[in-house]
Amino acid sequence: FGRDLPESDCVYCGNCVAVCPTGALIGKTEWDMRNQDQWDENKISVTETVCSYCGVGCELKL
Repeated sequence: FGRDLPESDCVYCGNCVAVCPTGALIGKTEWDMRNQDQWDENKISVTETVCSYCGVGCELKL
């Protein structure tokens, strides 16, 4: 709050996007593609993986 994202402690892991209960957050790639009219919902696939940033082993859907 009150700071731009690059000035925060964010590590750009994407977890906030994954756990947002309203779906209001989107990743930067999707944001850029939507702004350039290149986003095609029919070409989207989901890959389940485990985050390797730390040893916790959080499950992610990419």
